[in-house]
Parts: sequence; structure tokens; C-alpha cells
Amino acid sequence: MLTSRGSTLLLVVIGILAAALLLPPTYGSVWLPDRNAGMGLLAMTVGLWLIWEWIGFTIRARIVVRGLRVERNIRDDHGPVESLWAGRSFQVEVSAHLSEGLALPFVVLADRLPFGVEKIAGGERWQGALEPGQTVRWSYRIRCQGLGQIRFEGVSLQLSDLCGLFYQATFLSDPVRYRVLPPLTDIRGKTARLKRHNLLPPPGIHRFRRPGSGSELLDLRDYRPGDPPKTIAWKVSARRDRLISKDFESDVPVRCTLFVDTSNSVRVGPQGENTLARLVEISTNVAQANAGTRDLTGLCLFDETSATPIRPARGSRHLAELLNRLTDAAGLAPSTGKSSNETLLPLAYSFAREVYPEMMRSEINRFPWWLPWIFPQPLYSRLQKRLVDYLDYGQRFYWLAFIAGLLYSLYLFFTGETQAGIFLLVAVLLITLGFLVFLDFTFRGHRRVRWRMKLAALL
Repeated sequence: MLTSRGSTLLLVVIGILAAALLLPPTYGSVWLPDRNAGMGLLAMTVGLWLIWEWIGFTIRARIVVRGLRVERNIRDDHGPVESLWAGRSFQVEVSAHLSEGLALPFVVLADRLPFGVEKIAGGERWQGALEPGQTVRWSYRIRCQGLGQIRFEGVSLQLSDLCGLFYQATFLSDPVRYRVLPPLTDIRGKTARLKRHNLLPPPGIHRFRRPGSGSELLDLRDYRPGDPPKTIAWKVSARRDRLISKDFESDVPVRCTLFVDTSNSVRVGPQGENTLARLVEISTNVAQANAGTRDLTGLCLFDETSATPIRPARGSRHLAELLNRLTDAAGLAPSTGKSSNETLLPLAYSFAREVYPEMMRSEINRFPWWLPWIFPQPLYSRLQKRLVDYLDYGQRFYWLAFIAGLLYSLYLFFTGETQAGIFLLVAVLLITLGFLVFLDFTFRGHRRVRWRMKLAALL
């Protein structure tokens, strides 16, 4: 597309060419044919140069840009990672490689930051010239604010020529999803310097202060019939002159199942800051604490319609599965049964034009301008019928009235009533077009239909 500088140059060239063709070759009594020829030659020369630049820029914008490859790596202090952690910072390294062909004189590459991510250092954009076979790299540092998932959409590209006459904005799609896991409760990003002595009991064995068959003494009580003789405390019984039995603590394996509510009532709010994120944080802390004492931990995610259980188990692989399931649950968005199209449609259309510009171009996703006027949206497909909908649905009848008025005005022309025919033609034309324009600009019916149709074709 032309920039303001290119449009000004084009208007100047058209003006000079028009002056060379329209100005008379004489000035008073002086014959000046060379003046018009020189102006015309200058305008044609600049115009041909402008066309040549436009052809080269179009080839670069439509063909050369397709050979641009983008690669993204996320690293921490130890190396590349596949999953991220909430509250920690990571280094994002982006590289772009241009294959063999023409060079790009000036490009601006910007990595689109996902939602729920904060940039803390570096720059997410690079600008300069790209030569064939060249690879450029830039990096920046991010911090994940909450649990869930983040999605890198790709890199936006802005292309321009060296003179600043043409400009093209496109998007290099490279969607990648990353899980944002909760922070570890036992590690917290630090490494132990000293080895502590092992205080953990055998796997699944815990001491509970309740009667059982353990080895630790819990309490002394009076003897009850049926107690085994080996539990009698003979020395205490001799001092108290009655039989006293010993109660021991219970040693049992612990099985824990976490029930996490993932319904719509806890999903309301920004991702990572809602109630569901707090529930997931508590569940992950409990799961990691159980894993530290080698307990068996299970999980059950439930909502209004279904439940997803995981059987209790132990081990690092099982803990990783629990954390992944909880992280995916933290990224769930609230589902609503009803939403306003007037609010969502402009946001969705602007997002689609930014992220998928190639799919929104007119040569790929074309929408006829006359379609909503001749074939409007059926009235039965509109959920809440208003007076505006009935007026918008009657556009085809307005065109029929316009055609009828046009035919009657032609009839008046042929019968000799010229003034009446002209008056009727102008009146019908102004009334019909004015009413259509009133509908479009007042209720934005034509624009809404165009946005909806192009988004439907994209989806």
C-alpha cells in the first residue's frame, strides 16, 4: 500500500502529466511546444520509476516474505525448557532466516507477547535490512504472571522500501503453546548445600495418634475383656492394683484424593488471578507435600456436567501428570451461554486483521458490497427482533420501489413530461440511497454483515 509520501508523489506526477496534456502550447504569441513535452517526459519518467518500485516491492511483499522462517526458543538458567513456571523469569530467543532470493531493504520484526506474560527486560522487536541467506536474532526476558497456558501466535512483520513510498504489514504465524506450571513448594528455585539426615518413614507409613497396631505407645487405659494379654502393662497394673492395657499408635498408608472444582463459577476473572487459580495452587502444594512424604495422591476435576478422576499413585511421573492436569485446568476460560455480538464482533475482527492479514485480504476473502442490500440476513435467523431488523430486512423492497420509480420516470420522459420525470427520478434516487445510507451509518448493518461474513470465512 502507498504511504503518505508515495501518495503525494503520485498526485504530483498526475498533476504534472495533466498540466502537460491540458495546458495550451502557446503563451501569448510565443509558441512553446518543448515546455509541454518536457513536463510530459518528466511525469512519465517519474511514473515509470514509481511503477518499477511498486513491482519490486510487490514481489518482495508477496513472494520473498514467504521464504522468511521464524524460530523461537525459551530458556532458563539451565538451558531450553518445554514448560514454564509461574513467578519465574525466562529468556525468549527469536531468530528469523531469509532464504535465497531478493533482499528485504527494511523490515521491522516484532514478536507478539501472549496474554498473561510480562516483559521485564530486552526488546521484542528487531529492525533493519535482511540479505538473502542472513539470519537475525533478538532476545528478551519474560515473567509468567499466573498458572495456565500461554500461546505465542507468531511474529508481526512490517515491510517498507528505502524511499518510504510503499508499506506492507503482515504476520508470520508460528503458534506454540506452553504450560505455566505452579512453583515448587520444596525447591523454590534453590538447591540444598548440605545433605540432611533422612527423617522420612517407609513409603506410605505414617504415625497417627489413634489406637492401632503400631510400635509407639499412645495411651494407658483400663483393661477391657477381649484385650490381648501382650498389651497389658504389668508394672503399672501392679502399682495401681488393677489391670491396665496399653494403646499403640496406628501405622497406616495414606491415600489422598484432591477434589478440585473447575466449574464456571470459579473461572470468572483474569487467567491466573481467579478463584480457580487459587484452588490449583492449593492442590499443587498438597500434591507436592504428599510426594515429599511418598504418599499416594489422586485427583478428581469436576464441573457442572462431568468429572475426570485420576487414581492415587506415587512417583515423579505421576506428580508431573497431576501438575499438568491442574495447569490445564487453571487455563480454562469461563463459558457463557449468551454473549453480545455488538461487543465481540469489533474485537474479533481487529484481532483477525492483525494476526491473519493474509486470510483477510480482498483477493482471498472477498465480500460483495451489494450482498447485504440485495440479500440481507433472513429475519428468522435473528434472535431478538427489533424495529431496526425489520427495516434492514426490507432493503430488497426499497430496491424494488427504486426500480419502479425509475421505470415510471422513464415513462414520463417518453410521454413528454420531462420536468416531472427528472423530479421523480431525483426524488426516488435521493430517498432510496439516503435511507440505505441512513441504515448503514446509523445501525452499521452493512459493516456488521461484512465483518461477520469475513470472519465466518476465516473460521
